[in-house]
Amino acid sequence: MSNAHFNIVTGNTISTPDAPSGVNNFGIFLTGGADNIIADNSFNNTTGGFFCIYQASSTTRNTIHGNIGDGTVDAIVGGDGSAGQSYISDNHPVTNLTTAASNDTTP
Repeated sequence: MSNAHFNIVTGNTISTPDAPSGVNNFGIFLTGGADNIIADNSFNNTTGGFFCIYQASSTTRNTIHGNIGDGTVDAIVGGDGSAGQSYISDNHPVTNLTTAASNDTTP
């Protein structure tokens, strides 16, 4: 989603079986934009270096809630460090979440 604003992405099942494995692979990639809702999606059977939801290029104010991944995901939420504050809660497995940065809402 490039420079997307006010979109809702919900209720999807995202898998990447037999897909080529690069350095990083993404289920939902947000670059730029703001105020999107990414909720209640399922991620499974993924390749290596897989981020379910990845925020880049100063995306901000997104709500990331209730997403679930199986043991093959490397992180439910990831980013390049440029994202502004988003609201991240109730994603599982919590142990696979990347480290929160200053001003992040705790999962």
